[in-house]
Amino acid sequence: MAFPIIFSFLDTAIYIILIGIITFFLSRTKYSGFERKFLIWGFLLRAFATPLYLLYHKYVQKTGDIFQYYSDSTYLSNIFFKSPSLYFKMLFSEITPTKFPDIDMYKQMFLFEKDEAMICKFGSFIGIFLNSSFLNISLIFSLFGLLGCWKIYTTYKKLYPDYAKQFGYAILFVPSVLFFGTSLTKDSLCLGGLGLLFSALFQIFVFKEKIIKNVFILFFCFIIFLNVKIYILMSILPALLFSFIIKFIIGIKNRIIKYLIFPLIIYTFYLLVVFSSTYLGDIAEKYAFENLTKTLVVNYNYLSKETFAGSSYDLGTIEPTITSILGHFLAAVNVSLFRPFFWEIKNSSMFVSSVESTFTILISLYVILKKGIFNIFKQIFKNYTILFSFTFCIIFSFAIGISSGNFGTLIRYKIPMIPFYFSALVILYNSKKTLPFNKSTPIG
Repeated sequence: MAFPIIFSFLDTAIYIILIGIITFFLSRTKYSGFERKFLIWGFLLRAFATPLYLLYHKYVQKTGDIFQYYSDSTYLSNIFFKSPSLYFKMLFSEITPTKFPDIDMYKQMFLFEKDEAMICKFGSFIGIFLNSSFLNISLIFSLFGLLGCWKIYTTYKKLYPDYAKQFGYAILFVPSVLFFGTSLTKDSLCLGGLGLLFSALFQIFVFKEKIIKNVFILFFCFIIFLNVKIYILMSILPALLFSFIIKFIIGIKNRIIKYLIFPLIIYTFYLLVVFSSTYLGDIAEKYAFENLTKTLVVNYNYLSKETFAGSSYDLGTIEPTITSILGHFLAAVNVSLFRPFFWEIKNSSMFVSSVESTFTILISLYVILKKGIFNIFKQIFKNYTILFSFTFCIIFSFAIGISSGNFGTLIRYKIPMIPFYFSALVILYNSKKTLPFNKSTPIG
């Protein structure tokens, strides 16, 4: 398809006005001091990254799903002005050739794909109010990604207020999250949704605040993930459940009861994971328990083909069996967290990714050497927040590492777990100074 005109005088003018208005209101929010600076700088950096991301895809990549998202979003926005009733019918129902035979499947292909259609629908709704401007729609998606990061930040800050500045840098200013968590993409939508989901779950089950409001937020987030990236739910829910179970077991004072109940609780956890995987799999057939292995291997084999040779990686031969996939567990987690290494660099984007991966390795080694490996494991199982963070990162890293097949895709896929990984390192590094959770601490 022909690339849209990314910038026009009107688009740019509206974009600058939006930046000015939002910056003004951010400077007058309830936050003060370094928190207000974090929020304003987080917004300004994303506002700067948004047009860069569009230019990157147009002039460097020379392709990208983002252009198809915009084309299909604009198509839906135009329908609104012609027939609002038809637009809302398309907005709240699955778009199929049978229901809507007048749509050209080859021009508006993403409207017929469940995962992609949700992005187009969100984009079209925003476009109605912003002149269907590519730049302005992308800015709103970028702000939603920022909202998710901010919710992750405020949640960790409430748990450990003494480390607020460290959390700010770990969550809000990681380069790959800043760049790839912007614009009209699945990544910015899922980053925003994950932050809201994480915050709402902790508000309900840990802080026990604003229950009704957060239930609605959970419902909204579930809609996003069930229609866009269901595997994020399949990673975060078991991690939360496992960490709360360990917290419950640690809270049992009687050692005999603790040792007797531990196997029962772990088996119950296993049954719940299988049940949730089966239930979520019924919603998205390719993620059904019996189809999951095939889905992972098919994705890996496709994305590691010669087409993606410039940034592909090889984990070895993977068969569509549980044994074969689990046999590549450590390699998949390693590739997601710590690769590409410097000697694997083949292009400019891999160089940038390698710099960040090297920093991740160095900061991880620093924390390990500083705290000691045995003390780290002790802290992980004493602190359910660290346990959740690492469990989610490991499950998520395994899922994307075993299925991505190339670093170009992987760097985008892994951004949702990066804030959690660095936040866990922050808590571990300060573990001797960690104070008990204080329910009276305001969330901010």
